[in-house]
Amino acid sequence: MKRFFLFALAFLLLFNSCEKDNNLIYEDYQSSILIRQIKASEDDMQIITYYNTSSVFEHLQRFSYRKFLYNGQNELMKIEIAMTLNALSCAIIPGTAFEDGDDPRKAKIGQYIEFEYSNEGILKSKNSYFMNDDTPQLMQYEEFEYSQNEVVKINVLNPRDQLTHYYTYLYDQIGNVLEEEHYYMQNGDVAKLQTRILYEYDDKSNPHKVFEHEGTPGINTNTNNITRQTSINYYGEEEQSYTIENVYEYNDLGYPVKKNHLEYIYGEEG
Repeated sequence: MKRFFLFALAFLLLFNSCEKDNNLIYEDYQSSILIRQIKASEDDMQIITYYNTSSVFEHLQRFSYRKFLYNGQNELMKIEIAMTLNALSCAIIPGTAFEDGDDPRKAKIGQYIEFEYSNEGILKSKNSYFMNDDTPQLMQYEEFEYSQNEVVKINVLNPRDQLTHYYTYLYDQIGNVLEEEHYYMQNGDVAKLQTRILYEYDDKSNPHKVFEHEGTPGINTNTNNITRQTSINYYGEEEQSYTIENVYEYNDLGYPVKKNHLEYIYGEEG
């Protein structure tokens, strides 16, 4: 009990410190190169808003809501997550209202992620918590390994500090992830390759980079857009593979406005 009390106290102090350092201003910042909406249909879309620094403020989807909190150095310190599982939730359309209980922005925060950095501002770890009767409980934490400022491995550990799985990454010369491998631990200490993913790219700008503060290599950190993704899953002596191909249409600035059935909508120049 004493150990838990000290943990809770430390968490509250850290939270208050982050809140005090967060001096960014939400002003519905817009730019013609910042993605505002990703639309699958009129009643199925994502909405993204920004601080005055052009860093993401909120990310709203049909059943989920994420709020991003930064410190004075514009380092992402925390993501708060709320969800509603009401299958009859209304469309997320700017200016319209949700039915009572359907708006994930009004749902209680059920999860959050905290970020830790080195003195040089390099992301060291991500700690994921869920709320259990208003008490935060650690679900897992991730530790980052680098080579030449690129994340080459992410170790995932459980609350007992046991390594459960890890990811490795290979890049091209401009920072796109070319190959990603997922390893899971067996019998407590033997890592086994479960999935390998291979990527190919266009030469246009990736709008998902607005989420690169989250740190995980891939779609949110790539310079370009994924045109082909081949996943190979390993089951004992067998392997299965499948390929996804993406077709894009682009605007004059070199950003996609369509990806398969999705429509990308940008803001106006501020």
